[in-house]
Amino acid sequence: MRSQQTRRGFLGSMLATASTYSVLQASLPSASRFGQTAAEAHSGPLTPAPTYHLIDPAEMTVLPSDRPVLVGETMQFMECRWAHRPLMRALGIQYPAGEKVAQTVQNRPLQPGPTFLIGTPEDHQELSSLYSRLEERLPEGPGNRLGEEGYLLATGPQGVRLAANHPAGVFYGVQTLLQLLSEGKSVPRADVVDVPRMGFRGVHFGFNDPEKIPLLKKYISEELPRYKANTLVPLGSQNRSHRL
Repeated sequence: MRSQQTRRGFLGSMLATASTYSVLQASLPSASRFGQTAAEAHSGPLTPAPTYHLIDPAEMTVLPSDRPVLVGETMQFMECRWAHRPLMRALGIQYPAGEKVAQTVQNRPLQPGPTFLIGTPEDHQELSSLYSRLEERLPEGPGNRLGEEGYLLATGPQGVRLAANHPAGVFYGVQTLLQLLSEGKSVPRADVVDVPRMGFRGVHFGFNDPEKIPLLKKYISEELPRYKANTLVPLGSQNRSHRL
């Protein structure tokens, strides 16, 4: 009797997981898919909805692939290259010759034209100004209210400005930026503020078909990051969860 209940529970979880996957696939906005026109890419909301966002698709900026990603010294010290690598891959940006990390930026004026600047609000005056400008949109609380996974994102003629306290925030900010990116590698003028309301954002999964392992890898590496998920709970793992 117990084995039947366990089997039913397992099958129910499997169906729920498959159903959730189908819903996630169906609800992906066109902005998260490459190959869309600018108008199509910004016709839907960001997913999941950030704490605050303001997007003007009437003003588009083409992001260059010949400009380095500039990373603040504090963020560089935390070894955040994994966090912004999806952006570099999407735009075809290469690391400087002989380097394995993005270029570290000093707190001085940037060169004219669209540039990529990533770091903590203390790393650069432009990121500090971004924090001051959007601070009122952050959840109430003392001190720096971005937390470990929050971020501020601004795009426009200046390029990309992404402020976060931790590489995890950079990673989630990059996922939102990829939703804004259209076919011509252009982005609208936008301000995005996002601080997770829940620390545990995960899904259950489980199947025993080896042929579906590539699908699982694709799901983990491509689908889950778009939804800012941070935990996987494999079925039959005695409730052991795995941080992404």
